Amino acid sequence: MDGASQANAEAPADLAQCLAVACSRHLGRRVAVDGLFRHSGGASRETWGFDVVGQTAGGTTREPLVLRRDPPRAAGITPSDGVTSLALDRGVEFELLRAAE
Repeated sequence: MDGASQANAEAPADLAQCLAVACSRHLGRRVAVDGLFRHSGGASRETWGFDVVGQTAGGTTREPLVLRRDPPRAAGITPSDGVTSLALDRGVEFELLRAAE
């Protein structure tokens, strides 16, 4: 396996570890990520599905979650004309999702 292929193969494991840390912090208890997979499609964002698995007093819990994120190559992109791009503005996207709810 060449270096680029190996890096791509390791990316989901690194992402799973980062998600486990973030979800544990958010939920206030230690959890693991299971079944991480990338959904097809998504021209402007990556969409990943996974289960958060943890232990509670009632036993093992499993909750399906979805992560939407910018692809690594898009991180740090800013419009050159100084105008905020709606495609990159997460605040606008969040408000739209809240309104749709």
